Amino acid sequence: MKEISEAEWLLTELWLDSHAPVHRLVIDHGSNFDPAPLGSDIKPGAPKCCFRNAAILASQDPLRFVYYEGFATYRFPTAESFERSWPPQMHAWCVEGASRVVDPTWTEQLHLQPLAYRGLALPLKLVEPFAYKLSRGTLQNYARRIDQLYRVLGLAPPTTR
Repeated sequence: MKEISEAEWLLTELWLDSHAPVHRLVIDHGSNFDPAPLGSDIKPGAPKCCFRNAAILASQDPLRFVYYEGFATYRFPTAESFERSWPPQMHAWCVEGASRVVDPTWTEQLHLQPLAYRGLALPLKLVEPFAYKLSRGTLQNYARRIDQLYRVLGLAPPTTR
């Protein structure tokens, strides 16, 4: 049996909830990213504040970092009873350059090992109202008005399949 990559596993898990508007948006328009170590020049953010942490980082240097939001999965390196988080978690991070993940939240200090990310770039102006401590994030806050989010992002809404 062929072993699938972490990114393929994450996408497969998202398809299980593809009836959910946010999942569908990320499936159809998101990009996959592999984890990368946090650079020594990046200060880790507060635990459980990924939306705020990523927005702060992106706003500090918008020419270097792009804010991304979507889903990610991780492993607890010390846990032997399971390999991945379940289910994929809503999460925010930044991307540097074309594909390098800069995640100021899931760091070695939390003893998490990120495995895969899938999300889409969101403009900081859209993110700012939802970038507070313990926020549910931009995508979740637009879940009930997803058509508006598609319009703001300049994306075609999904067709019924």
